[in-house]
Amino acid sequence: MPSPVAHVTLGYVLFRSFRGYYRGSFHPVLTSGWVFFFLCAFLSLLPDIDVGAAVWFSDFGKYHSNLTHSLSAGLVAAVIAGAFIKLFRFMDFRHGFWLALLSYYLHLFLDFFSYGRGIMLLWPFSDQRFGSPATLFLGVRWENGLWAVSHIWTALSEVLFALAHILLYEALRRVFLRRYQSSDL
Repeated sequence: MPSPVAHVTLGYVLFRSFRGYYRGSFHPVLTSGWVFFFLCAFLSLLPDIDVGAAVWFSDFGKYHSNLTHSLSAGLVAAVIAGAFIKLFRFMDFRHGFWLALLSYYLHLFLDFFSYGRGIMLLWPFSDQRFGSPATLFLGVRWENGLWAVSHIWTALSEVLFALAHILLYEALRRVFLRRYQSSDL
């Protein structure tokens, strides 16, 4: 599975996308950006909440990438997150729901394309694991230990992934801003 670097990168892209589009509709605390960024980062890492049990019981195979890595768990998490986001008046339920669902499903998308045993996308309807035959992420190979040399390559590849996505996002944003501004003339 990818490290948190890749997941938080896509959380950052969502943060930039949602923040720009919905500016002014948030609770005043969120307009500073930091709270909203941490909310997006948290939501993008939410499927890995099962890591706590995996570490506690020293068994990643049994506890990680199971039910929390399913489409149905993502839907339930998005409903709950949307309700909390609305409760704290960060944004309305609909926007909070979509932000959470996109964050969750992008996490699953990255995990689908990483090295490993796959994810249980269709749980609770099936225990079958799904993974792409094409590996885009080296992933953190926990079986090699916490301080394995292979983690350096994972970190390096994901930092490059992060830089590429952030630069691509910023370039596309500038292109769209120029087009939007030129169409107003």
